[in-house]
Amino acid sequence: MLNLCFSHVLFLCINIFYEINILIANFGAILDIMNSDLESSLKPIVVAHKVNRYSLLKKYLALGVPWLEIDVSMRNGVFVVEHGVEVNIGTVRAEIIKTGYKVLEHRDPLWRPLTLPAYLEKLNGKAGLWLDVKEAGAAVKAVELAKKSGLNKIAVSTPYHEELAGVKKTYPDVLTFLGNVSFRPADSAGLVEASGADGLSIEY
Repeated sequence: MLNLCFSHVLFLCINIFYEINILIANFGAILDIMNSDLESSLKPIVVAHKVNRYSLLKKYLALGVPWLEIDVSMRNGVFVVEHGVEVNIGTVRAEIIKTGYKVLEHRDPLWRPLTLPAYLEKLNGKAGLWLDVKEAGAAVKAVELAKKSGLNKIAVSTPYHEELAGVKKTYPDVLTFLGNVSFRPADSAGLVEASGADGLSIEY
């Protein structure tokens, strides 16, 4: 029993060490892109999270936050800036939660999320943009829209690791992260390596 426990602990330690080495190896490149305007890499990289509403976009641009993170989904074939909520469909509780979330997230403009092109127009290249893509098959197209808007500082995260390889192949300068990791995959470091991603975006 002792040997079994020790082997498990040793395996976890080796795996964690391996993942840390991968992140450290890529960290210099990440800092070059995300933190290039700072004198020291020891200074924190500030990223405003879930800036999905227009009022928040204006707020953080006024504060001079260098990076904004938004959630990108699809509605009827259109990219929208929306996180949404995952609940069981059909129950009264689910409908209450979904409605409440829409009021919070869509109150400017009410009941309508901004489209990604509209968001990019309002952003106007004034900050770097982190796209957290929720839909399968959408990462490369979302980055393409951001590039066409003239944006240079772009990061993208998605749980669909195979799409990150496509982003890196098409846009090598875009930072990519295996996103929404709310559990420990059998080989999360392997997925990062296989996709050529720059790191992990961990959900806690």
